[in-house]
Amino acid sequence: AANGISNALNMADFRCERPSGTKPLALLVCKVDQGRLPAASVNGSRLAIRVSDQEASRHFTKCNDSWRSLLALSEPMISTIEVLSKEAIKPERIAKVLNMEVPLVRKVVAYCKGFNVELPQHLCLLLSAQSLASGDLELEIRRKGKPEANATVSLQTILDASGARLQKPISLLPVAAKPAGPKPTGGIASRKLASLRSGISSAANSTTLESTRPTERYDLDVEFHILAFVPSDSAPSAGAAAVRAAREVEAREVEARTDK
Repeated sequence: AANGISNALNMADFRCERPSGTKPLALLVCKVDQGRLPAASVNGSRLAIRVSDQEASRHFTKCNDSWRSLLALSEPMISTIEVLSKEAIKPERIAKVLNMEVPLVRKVVAYCKGFNVELPQHLCLLLSAQSLASGDLELEIRRKGKPEANATVSLQTILDASGARLQKPISLLPVAAKPAGPKPTGGIASRKLASLRSGISSAANSTTLESTRPTERYDLDVEFHILAFVPSDSAPSAGAAAVRAAREVEAREVEARTDK
């Protein structure tokens, strides 16, 4: 096994067991700040992540763009923020230069980049030795129970990142769908003619297809974090400490009432 996975295994708490008999060694947390889906896929879409036989999924929600009606931001100001963001200037720096709130700048940047969905809740997976050995994390966008786009991220890439925390833009590839339509009829000559006409039509519309293709993207701004479990005796929980403190306070109160 690679060094990162070996370290995760060595740090794990082997006393923690699951009903299936596999022992969770680490927790994978997936946070999606924002996403860009085709307009027709925004409603009803969900993101699923899968490692080996473990899977978790959540529904997307549409981005809140109420700031556009509540705040009187001029088009030149929005254009300025867009230009600065394209120069890879961070929202914090843009907010300081333009004397604006950072959350508002982030919303404007997301709007300019066409991001239209959010994932309010994190996705979490318990990782066993089998899961870690599988090597890959699969991401899949589904709508009405059918996959629309998918991507794969190496677990080793996450483990190699500082603190096993990786923030990365992910572009998911659309799942190829079979074109719907009537089956060609007629003889061989008729089918060849239909094919030729289809080819000419496709070539004539290639410019239009290229111009609309950027809107048919599946992009996510994701942060991954892998947390290895450690033995409870080497890392006492805050909850246990709080219980002990509460018991000590209660004992002192009982002692004070007894003395009276």
